[in-house]
Amino acid sequence: MPFYKIGHASLLGALHLLHPGVEVPTPEQLSVIFLDRAHTKVLTVTLTSKVVTFVTDGWTYINGQDVVNYVVVCGEFAFFLESVYTGTQAHDTEFLSADVERVIAKYDFLEDIVKKLKWMATLQSGCKTLVSFFKKHYKMWADLTERLKKDLRVLAKPGDTRQRSRRWLVESSALRQFEKNETPISEVYQIFVDLPTKLNTVGLAAAEFKIVKALMKSCFDFIYGDAHGIAYLLDPRYAGLNMDSTVRNAVEKVLVARQGYE
Repeated sequence: MPFYKIGHASLLGALHLLHPGVEVPTPEQLSVIFLDRAHTKVLTVTLTSKVVTFVTDGWTYINGQDVVNYVVVCGEFAFFLESVYTGTQAHDTEFLSADVERVIAKYDFLEDIVKKLKWMATLQSGCKTLVSFFKKHYKMWADLTERLKKDLRVLAKPGDTRQRSRRWLVESSALRQFEKNETPISEVYQIFVDLPTKLNTVGLAAAEFKIVKALMKSCFDFIYGDAHGIAYLLDPRYAGLNMDSTVRNAVEKVLVARQGYE
């Protein structure tokens, strides 16, 4: 029912007949104050004690005004909280962080877990220090920006252990090719051929190497198709070098069958 009909004479007459002296809200109160209360109550009942993710999204309304939407995500469902028209206010870090804190304080089912996790607070402090440093050193900021554009290999940051550092080095080297859509499938096969040899140089224990090798085989079996084997066999760069004999025989049979079919 439209909100303005709350003031209809017939409705008021029926309500006064049932409850003499009753007062009803105005359409404005109903559409703003009471609707917001009902919305907040539904959210509180639905999301209390649930794990939710607080999401912000900035956009421009059809009238040209800048808007920030606040939404919470719980499982596969998204719940709208509110929109804020920011006008001429820049969507900078200071404004957004202050407004996020305002929204968190407004809704009982929202909590700032960053304040409870000391390691995350330390990470946040370190990020602020890093950003502050580059903002004060424009030349280094320009150099960093230029290097990031080149999409260079990720540095293997030293970990808590020597073994962990080596693992990161393998990840940054091997996974990069899989992150590109244009990587030839012959190169995908070639990586699985070379990876066991490279892992031998990492210094894994025999039991660890056996586990990793089993994982590699599982991944290979999952993604492998005849197209990978054919591409690796016919690619002049590899020509089936170090190819598993069983896989190679199967690929050759596919090629022979295909040639006979044509």
